[in-house]
Formats: sequence, structure tokens, C-alpha cells
Amino acid sequence: MNPPKISLTSSISEKAEAIVLPWFQEDSGEKGEKTEKGSGKPKWRAPKYVGKKSKEVETLIAKLRESEHFSGKKGETDCLRYFPVDGVANCILLGFGKSSKYTSEIARQVGASLRLAQKKLKLNHVVMPIEGITSEAND
Repeated sequence: MNPPKISLTSSISEKAEAIVLPWFQEDSGEKGEKTEKGSGKPKWRAPKYVGKKSKEVETLIAKLRESEHFSGKKGETDCLRYFPVDGVANCILLGFGKSSKYTSEIARQVGASLRLAQKKLKLNHVVMPIEGITSEAND
């Protein structure tokens, strides 16, 4: 049995079991920002995608806005089985936290979260666009 593999790439050409899409949590507004009625929790904000946007990713962004179930918090993962993106059958959403706080240590922690999700989902090979971990992510 081969050890699990996480590939970083600028173009998705490899055969992988899942593609990992990097997301940043939307920076919250001011301290006095409105909260959801009755809950006291801050209002949900859509995460910000960091890679190239394709038709599939645009569809995913619209669905995330509707469902409000993924926010891009640091280490947050979600697997969308059979939601093809760039020819890869499964999609893992990976939260990087707030872009203003992104460091190499955050990248390491997020990588560990990805590895745990990969193990739990029993995926041997996942691929992630390199834009998710490079300095261009903060532009």
C-alpha cells in the first residue's frame, strides 16, 4: 500500500481522487457588526476562493452562498462527493482562516487538517492548486 499523497500543482492534469479547493474566511466587519437575530452569533459570510475560477467553481460558490454551511475557518474541511471540478470526481473544501492572518505556520496547520481529512475519507491521492498556499493568495 502506497502512502497517501497530496500534490500541489499549477494545472490539474494528474489523476487524483479529489481536488482540494483553498478558501479564506471573509474578514469580519467592525466590532459592533450586526448578529443573527436571537442567536448572538455574527452574521454568516461567504468564504473567498483563492484559485482560478471555472464554471464548476462559480456554481459551487453560488451553492455555498445558499447553504451557508462552509465558512473557510482555519482547518475547516468539507468533502463534496461526486461534485466534479476540473475533471476530478470529488472536491474537498479547505479553510485557511482569515487572509490577514495567513502565515507559514497557518499553512502547516491547514496541511495537517487536510491530511486528517484525507485519512478519514480514505483518499490516497488528492491534488491542490498551488495558488492556495503561495503569497499570491493574499492579493
